[in-house]
Amino acid sequence: MKLTNGARPRTIALGLVLTLAAALTLAAPAGATPGTGQTKTISGVLRNIDGTPAAGAPITYDNHVCGTRASISGTADDSASVLTSATGTFSFPAYAGQCYSITSAEPLLAGGKALIATSYAAGTSGLAFTKLDSITANIKVTGVGAGATVVVVIRVEGPYGDTWYPLGSTTTDASGSVSAGLMKGIRYAVVLSSIDDYYSQFIGTGLMPPSFNGGPGSFTAPSTGASFTQTVTPRKSTPVTVSLTGFDVGATVSGNSFSAPAYSASVTSVTPNSVTLRGLPPGPTQVVASGQFVGNPVFGASPIIQVGDNSASPRGAAISGSALADDLSGNIILTTTGDRRIGGKVTAHATLIGAAAQLQDLPGTKVTYSWFGMNILLGGLGLSPLGSGQTLTIPAELAQFNALIVVAHVESPGQRGRTQLGYAWISPLVGASAPTDVIAQGVVTNLGAGFPPVPQVAPRIAGSAVAGKTLTAAPGAWTDSPSAFTYRWLRGASPIAGATGKTYKASAADVGKAISVQVTPVKAGHAIVAFTSAPTGKVAKAAASVSAKLAKKSVKTGKKAIITVKITAAGLKPGGKVTVKFGKKKVTKKLGKKGTVKITSPKLKKGKVKVAISYAGDKATKAAKLAAKKAKKLTITVK
Repeated sequence: MKLTNGARPRTIALGLVLTLAAALTLAAPAGATPGTGQTKTISGVLRNIDGTPAAGAPITYDNHVCGTRASISGTADDSASVLTSATGTFSFPAYAGQCYSITSAEPLLAGGKALIATSYAAGTSGLAFTKLDSITANIKVTGVGAGATVVVVIRVEGPYGDTWYPLGSTTTDASGSVSAGLMKGIRYAVVLSSIDDYYSQFIGTGLMPPSFNGGPGSFTAPSTGASFTQTVTPRKSTPVTVSLTGFDVGATVSGNSFSAPAYSASVTSVTPNSVTLRGLPPGPTQVVASGQFVGNPVFGASPIIQVGDNSASPRGAAISGSALADDLSGNIILTTTGDRRIGGKVTAHATLIGAAAQLQDLPGTKVTYSWFGMNILLGGLGLSPLGSGQTLTIPAELAQFNALIVVAHVESPGQRGRTQLGYAWISPLVGASAPTDVIAQGVVTNLGAGFPPVPQVAPRIAGSAVAGKTLTAAPGAWTDSPSAFTYRWLRGASPIAGATGKTYKASAADVGKAISVQVTPVKAGHAIVAFTSAPTGKVAKAAASVSAKLAKKSVKTGKKAIITVKITAAGLKPGGKVTVKFGKKKVTKKLGKKGTVKITSPKLKKGKVKVAISYAGDKATKAAKLAAKKAKKLTITVK
């Protein structure tokens, strides 16, 4: 959300939640009555915030098509109200296969979130709701004074799932405090608009929203009392000092953030050669300036700089003004070629066309490229630099993002610098209707040809995670019918050298580590996304089997006995040491390459000599002993 400064009341109204509820509720048609022929029920209990039953409260329900907000009308309509019992319970009949929205006279609370027209399938039981009750939050924002814009957001579950919903904005007083009307037991977070060196942020998590379920930046209002106090501490970003050359006083200087394109900072220069930008979001940023120089319009742009998070070290940017020529913003095409898989090489190409084509080979024309991973599902927040240069070897960390971004900055003598951004989806979660306005400037071009095949049944690993055992990759079921699959096996998060087949035999190096497989579809003309299976458990050592054979079962007094010991383990060639105990005397020897070893006893005395054999194990094989029954058969008779 973009925040704007201005005079606003210092108390946030709880009525906004009621307004949201009214907007999203699947309202029952006027005069609707319960249907007949229902074979299921939906039931639950409603309590007050103190845990006591909420008796006599109306519960309104309305049937709709599951997975949509389309209310069912006509003879199939099933909407009415019931009152909770003396113990707060409620139940109403429901048509099998249909879903129902449930509302009350005021929003309901469950699990720290406000429920707004939430949908439940026929047959659901055990629902537990709490009636909302108001409480005043006194929020102190440390480090800021009067005039800071603050938004309190609450956790809401509605027809479209969980979200953070803004109650409204207010401004801090001289002590940096605001009051907000909240609900007891609700999960909430605090958003600050940029002011001075503080950038626009979720306080506690920066550009990223907090977790719905707790952790930094996520708070829960108390369930008792009329008010409470919460202190929050925002983060600062580094100021950017901009040196200007070729601009008159009055130039407009702006910082355009690639981490959070919705947020920027602009300032008008009061000296002809310097200005400072404050409150920019941390991350990659380009500074641009426009204005006049000796009566002529000029423009300039800096290379991309990195604005720090909670860092006091200022950043510098230098901009030289150039006379504006024809507007060439629509005369750049940005494309890529290469392998868009992890480890592959991708090359960007910026081509000037139309009126700008004459500049393509002009001496002094240059193009610089920067590459980023972006989580587009969070509104374009959290852009992370991956590299620079025309060609990028795609690193493994791209897997944690939804999109690959390349920025091409074109400069030509006498022309206005141009920046263009292109993107390629790398996640199946981003569909064809995903927004493209998260890019702040330039012409957006899609780098991918077709959308990538994605698994409908996830890749998995079959087999036992035991050294010596063979694991087999099952690629799953994919959209777009890939022509083939390639495989890369991972030990932890690291690729295993040479392990690129459909099967992989676990080795000693894998013991104690989890194994996963990265499956990549092959589909000509489509963007390619690799998917990694769930990891196995930690690879265990293999069980060993001990066997032995005496050269002679009887020897003369003072002579030596010879015993051959063999250690086996499925799929492995065991190493390590074997110890044979002849009576009370031990002899230890290292196994040979074939897992066998001949061990000669000391000189033996007359009588019966018992034999015991133990194997110490190795990096891939467990320790083992010869079974007692088998050892008994190896007793040596000394005559």
